[in-house]
Amino acid sequence: MACEMCTDPDGVPCFPLHGLAPHVHVKGGIVFDLTPTVGFTPDKDDPTQGVHWCPYCGDGKPDTPPVQE
Repeated sequence: MACEMCTDPDGVPCFPLHGLAPHVHVKGGIVFDLTPTVGFTPDKDDPTQGVHWCPYCGDGKPDTPPVQE
């Protein structure tokens, strides 16, 4: 169940959120930070994509464990 930290002002849970892995925009492209991150589970086939979930209550966290390298 969503917590106060991951619920928008209308009371709708914000997670899970599917998309790009944690990254920064730099001149000429995107640089991904592929180190294990609390609140993000990478896709097993493409670590630059994955599922963001609430790091406070775990809402939206996939059932599968994150990829360990």
